[in-house]
Formats: sequence, C-alpha cells, structure tokens
Amino acid sequence: MFQAIERIIKASPLLKHSAKVTANRIEFAATGACIYAIASDYASAAGSNPSFIVFDELWGYTSESSRRLWDEMVPPPTRKITARLTVSYAGFEGESAQLEALYKHGITGEVIGPDLYRTKRQLTYWTHDCCAPGQTPAWAMSSATRSGATRSCAKSKIVG
Repeated sequence: MFQAIERIIKASPLLKHSAKVTANRIEFAATGACIYAIASDYASAAGSNPSFIVFDELWGYTSESSRRLWDEMVPPPTRKITARLTVSYAGFEGESAQLEALYKHGITGEVIGPDLYRTKRQLTYWTHDCCAPGQTPAWAMSSATRSGATRSCAKSKIVG
C-alpha cells in the first residue's frame, strides 16, 4: 500500500514537489501531514494516535500478534475525524477470524447501494463481481492455483 501511494505521489505533477518521501515515511511540509508505513508489530503501534489507518490484505492476518495489531490500531476517540480502511480479498474460511467477523457484521447492515452496507460504525463494500481493471473471466480462470482460489481472489467469496 505504501509503495502504491509513493508511486502516485511521484507521478502526480501536483504532489511530487510537495512531498518528501523516505523508506517508511511521506511528509507533506505545507500541512505537516505524514504517512507512515509501520511494521506489523502491535507493541510499536501502541499509542500512535493515527487519523487514518489502512489494513491491506486482512485475510493474511492470522496470528495472535496480527490480531493485537488490529486491536491497537483503532480510530482514536480523541480525534474528530478518523477512520480505519480494510482492503482485502476474501481468503479462505477459518483463515482470518478478524476478516470474517468484519464481513459477517458488515452484511447485516442496511443496504445503501449495490454491494454496499451501513451499520452504526461500519461501512462495508463487499462484491462478488470482478470489478477491478484486468479482472476478466479469462484472468479469473487462469489465476486459480488451488481449489476455490478463483472464488476467493476474484469473487470475494469466503471459501470453505
């Protein structure tokens, strides 16, 4: 995720001269805003007081240590505007209890758009359609590496 943000900044005529990019930090001097890439270490994340948190590929968060990182990186109540974004394909049933819990809670919400659900504290977009660029039916069929992998990766279905 951090590398994608870095590439966007470097490619943008509006951003490339306003940001200082290092190995794990992007700083915007004019606003004082910073983007940090942190290690998956809950102890070092404790007390960080972030405004915006991104968890990428939550299906792979399967250990107690990764669960504790999730618990540490909550949107702090001391900030007026804060959020946590999770981006992931579905993975396999029983692989990530945290992702399954988010999914199960999210789809109980009010449907406010196609594949879009709202609960009191969670907005969930969960689709079974191939909607990303390049996700053609041919790609989906060629990407399967084991039983159910295509449904998990391309269709966002938790596979048992």
